[in-house]
Amino acid sequence: MVVHALVVMNTTGAARLTKFYTAVPPAAQQAFVRAAHALIARRPEGVCNIIPSVSAGAATARTDGGAIDGAGGTTTAGEAGALPLAGSDEGLRLIYRQYATLFFVAAVDETESPLGILDLLQVLVETLDKCFVNVCELDLIFHMDKLHYVVDEIIVGGLVIETNMADILSALEASKREMLASAGGGSGLAAGVASTFGGNYINK
Repeated sequence: MVVHALVVMNTTGAARLTKFYTAVPPAAQQAFVRAAHALIARRPEGVCNIIPSVSAGAATARTDGGAIDGAGGTTTAGEAGALPLAGSDEGLRLIYRQYATLFFVAAVDETESPLGILDLLQVLVETLDKCFVNVCELDLIFHMDKLHYVVDEIIVGGLVIETNMADILSALEASKREMLASAGGGSGLAAGVASTFGGNYINK
C-alpha cells in the first residue's frame, strides 16, 4: 500500500500530526490540511468514510450539482474539491476514521484498497492506545516524538511495511531497550528519550 499523506487533526481542524510522503511545500501542506478538514467536517454521521477523486479536482459532476463517490454515496456540490497535494492529474482518495475528537486521515491513490487503509488506521489507533493506555488528544500533543516513532514503524517513505500490532510494539520495546543500553545503564540523553515511552508496550 502507498500512502501520500497521513494527517491527524481534531474536529476544529487543528493538526496533531502531518506526515507527507510526496514532496509538497509547507504552504501546500497547510492548504491540504484545511481542505481535508473542510471536506470531512461537513459530512454527516453514518456516511461512507471514503472521499474519492479529491486531488485532481472535483468529482464526477451530476446534473443536479452533486457528485457520485466511489462507494456509491453522494457528495454535495462543492464538497469534492481540489486538494493541493501531488500536483498531478491523478485522483486521490481521502480515507478517514473518527475517534472521539480526532480524525485520522490518509490520502491514497484510487487504486489502493479502501478497506486495507481503514484497517491500517485502526491498527495505528490501537497501537497508540497500547502505548499511551487509552490514548487521547493531549497524549499526542505532549508526546509528539512518540507519535512519530509509532507512525514510522508502520509507514516508511509512503510504503506500509508493518500492520501487525504485536510486531510493531515489539519493535518499539526493542528500540527502547537499545536506547537505555546505549545510555550506559539508564542515564544521559538517550535514557531521557527512552523514558518518554513509558513502561512495557506489550501486556504480559
